[in-house]
Amino acid sequence: MSLFETLRQDWKPDHIAVQMGDETLTYGELTDRVAHGRAWLAQQGVRPGAVVAVRLPKTPDFLVLMLAVVSAGAVFLPINPRSTQAETNAIVQDSQPFLVIQEVPFVSHLRGVPAAICDPEAEAVRLTTSGTTGRPKGVPLSHRNILAMVQGLNTAWGWSASDVLLHTLPVHHVHGLFVAQLGALLAGATAIWHDGFTSDAVLRDLPRCTVFMGVPTFYHRLLAHPDLGSTDLSNMRLFTSGSAPLQASDHEAFSAVTGHAILERYGMTEIGIVLSNPLDGPRVPGRVGYPLPGMRARIVVPGLEEHVDDDVVGMLHIKGPSVFSGYHDRPEATAAALLDHGWMRTGDLARRDETGSIQIVGRQDHLILTGGFNVYPMEVETVLCEQPGVGEVCVYGQPDADLGQVVCAAYVGDASESDLRTAARLALSGYKVPRHYVRLSALPRNPTGKVMRAALPPLPHTD
Repeated sequence: MSLFETLRQDWKPDHIAVQMGDETLTYGELTDRVAHGRAWLAQQGVRPGAVVAVRLPKTPDFLVLMLAVVSAGAVFLPINPRSTQAETNAIVQDSQPFLVIQEVPFVSHLRGVPAAICDPEAEAVRLTTSGTTGRPKGVPLSHRNILAMVQGLNTAWGWSASDVLLHTLPVHHVHGLFVAQLGALLAGATAIWHDGFTSDAVLRDLPRCTVFMGVPTFYHRLLAHPDLGSTDLSNMRLFTSGSAPLQASDHEAFSAVTGHAILERYGMTEIGIVLSNPLDGPRVPGRVGYPLPGMRARIVVPGLEEHVDDDVVGMLHIKGPSVFSGYHDRPEATAAALLDHGWMRTGDLARRDETGSIQIVGRQDHLILTGGFNVYPMEVETVLCEQPGVGEVCVYGQPDADLGQVVCAAYVGDASESDLRTAARLALSGYKVPRHYVRLSALPRNPTGKVMRAALPPLPHTD
């Protein structure tokens, strides 16, 4: 069955689907508007398989268009509305969409047309990678890919029509569009949309919600708000975190203040969300849990397919129905990512404990090689984040003629460099201790919450 037809199976016409400010859409109204949207797309000549790029702000109209495009059998290509024109042009040039929508079309007067009958293997949505390490790549995802992820998560996380999601994420990527919003739609639940995250607005609306999904920065900012501890969270049943590693100190502090343990999970654009801590069971800080139903994970020697022992770092491979079939028009990148028998090389280094729970150590391309030793940035970041006066930290490598690379640390907070050096020397082997520290007002992040390491300060020049 197609994505749209599966999503709408449990919709109740009078139940609120989306609320944003004063605008409210019931599921009945959403269904009608999606039908009008399909009619408008047909009027523009959009046919099954055509790519439709949408660069719109986060409003219910964006959701209507997404469902209209997918239910018409076309391919939905969301573009971050904050992208520059040059960035937008690069995506458009790469995908060559049939239609680019940058203003909301007037569709309410048009008669609806039936939803298309779609092959589950047909492309439904084309996302672009975040591009922190180079030119963004188009990631085609089929109806089957998306449904496998959303259905797996809804089962694992216990979604129901009585849930109310507080949605503060962007909607042009996996986290905000699939994990959060399509999760709510599949359950027939209600989503309260905010156009971005502010602590005041989130704490205002959390008492009437049951689910909140965020990135680590959101939780760090909530912890800094004086009203977090006094906010009524009795209706809340699930806080999740993803898109970037959550510091153990924030995980523990949030639990202490609110009584809620944040559920961490793992995924990426090409595979969706594939690992999760349990809904009922221990949620260990720093671990992303176990494979979701239908998914498999293995940790191997980088460059080989030889499995490593428990507690040994290796390359994480993933296999299952949510794994994509290859990058758009990038055969070399596809060959580097997809292996035989359906396995995907994630590029993430991980270790598994004796219970099968997985910890992400870091990206292989973030590994720092200094004087012949391997340094995993997350290990150093964990130590530094535990120090007083430190908010956020990113550890990264910089070229060095003698050692190959040296370890550097960028941090946010009022801790002194000397205190950080002392703490690092006490907790870490000498080669892991950062040689250089730089204090920033904020770490540079992309819209999905990942730190843009290429934008971090280089080593200071010395004469």
